[in-house]
Amino acid sequence: MEDTRANMRAPHASLARRGLSLTVLALFLVGCAAQEAPPTAAPATAARTAAPATAAATAAATAAPTAAAAPQPAGNVILAKVPNAPPRATPSPRPPDVTAPPAPTPPAARVVPIYALWDTTTAGPGESKYNVDASVGCVKSSLFSRGMHIVWRMEFVDTATGKILQATDIRTVALKIPNGGDDVALRYGRHGATADAPWFWTAAWDVPPTWPLGLLNWSVNVVTTAGKAATITDHMAISSGALDNHVTIVP
Repeated sequence: MEDTRANMRAPHASLARRGLSLTVLALFLVGCAAQEAPPTAAPATAARTAAPATAAATAAATAAPTAAAAPQPAGNVILAKVPNAPPRATPSPRPPDVTAPPAPTPPAARVVPIYALWDTTTAGPGESKYNVDASVGCVKSSLFSRGMHIVWRMEFVDTATGKILQATDIRTVALKIPNGGDDVALRYGRHGATADAPWFWTAAWDVPPTWPLGLLNWSVNVVTTAGKAATITDHMAISSGALDNHVTIVP
């Protein structure tokens, strides 16, 4: 009896094992087909769906540095480099039949009681009452934008003695601003914290936001305690079209 039951179970077990083997083979074939089959429209749709997100992320990544960039300096850049500038043109040779112009004759030498050495510089951060800073502070310049704080630095020399005049040598000295601007008193002092820091006269003026553009024809009136008087102007200024080294107010 037991032998009969065993003989009856054997075919069923064989069929079960054969069915399991076929199932495994079928799954293997399906997997291979899935790997070798060309992509269907679904991945393309997914790619199209993801593309805007990728573009948005790229745009955000591009915009991020702009948003995180350091704030730009107020006012114009006073002096900037010009890369790849062309070389200066070589002047054409003078034709052989053209006579060279005569050399210029210098004017008669001036004799002045007081001589001044001076320059103008940009100010340090936060000195303008209009909250307009130069891109670089404390550098010599003749170009200033509206709202900037202009600093004059001066030394006065008595031409009779060669003495550089200090506070005890000068009775009055004031910077005259044209076009109805206020006069500015000059101050004599040390500029720096060390013992060898230079001493000189300074004046400062904030360019109003509505000030006319163009040349600033300032002057300084000085009277010494010895009774000598002089008006100091920019006697070395050059202005010829594009070439201009006057103190100039620019946009």
